[in-house]
Amino acid sequence: MGRKILRKVTEKKRPTFFQLIHPRLTTEHLRIPPKFTLKYIAKDLSERATLKLERSSECSWSVIVRKSGRDVYFKDGWQEFLRDNSLGDKEFLVFIYDGKMRFSVKIFDKNGCERMDFHSIKAHPNSTVCKSTKRPRGRPRKCGKANSADKEVKEVVEEEEEDYNDNPAQESAELFESEVRQFTSTIYVPYNVSIPKSFSTEYLSPGEVSLRNSKGKEWVVKIVDSNGKLFFSAGWKAFAEANQIKLHDVCTFQLVSEKRLVVHICRK
Repeated sequence: MGRKILRKVTEKKRPTFFQLIHPRLTTEHLRIPPKFTLKYIAKDLSERATLKLERSSECSWSVIVRKSGRDVYFKDGWQEFLRDNSLGDKEFLVFIYDGKMRFSVKIFDKNGCERMDFHSIKAHPNSTVCKSTKRPRGRPRKCGKANSADKEVKEVVEEEEEDYNDNPAQESAELFESEVRQFTSTIYVPYNVSIPKSFSTEYLSPGEVSLRNSKGKEWVVKIVDSNGKLFFSAGWKAFAEANQIKLHDVCTFQLVSEKRLVVHICRK
């Protein structure tokens, strides 16, 4: 008898980046990581981008794109995207680039779970979420297919030699896309950080772990047990000082392997 050979078919991986939505820092506009812009969208830049939800085909949002130097931002329309999806309280968003300034967005709530229910989405009267290029005057725009990108931006982004694939932040984004294991903590003391019991029970134990910043540099930090509660202790102060973490900054600790966490810092 002939043997059947099974071949694994893999879907082409789409470029991704992610962003923690902080109430005070990302609600007015969103900056696309510069290396992501250089690597993937420099040739596609236009005055508009389209955002749609990866888990829902019903809604999409048209967002104005602005460029300042080498930085590219989502501006007008970004606030409506946040408002329509009830965002702005430390959610994680994963942006998947589909080409031609179109992005699919995955939403992960603070509990670490991906949001799957979008029945409660409501487009506000002034929202840029749209069904077609035309609509009756005075009526709200409805969910549906978005307009394509408009004319191209004339400014040319200069390429850099550094490859985006070498950026550890993208590595963590790819891991994050499949399973989110993270917690967020406001820094109140300089010498340690408490780890939520629900997180430590599931993922961590006393001992040494590595904390990595967004540039890929790592510090060894010791986890200690104090009356049944775990803390980042020895080594945390050095990490905080090196990364200029101040009191009341907000840090999100994302577990990317058994003993390694990537730290995302939102300045106060």
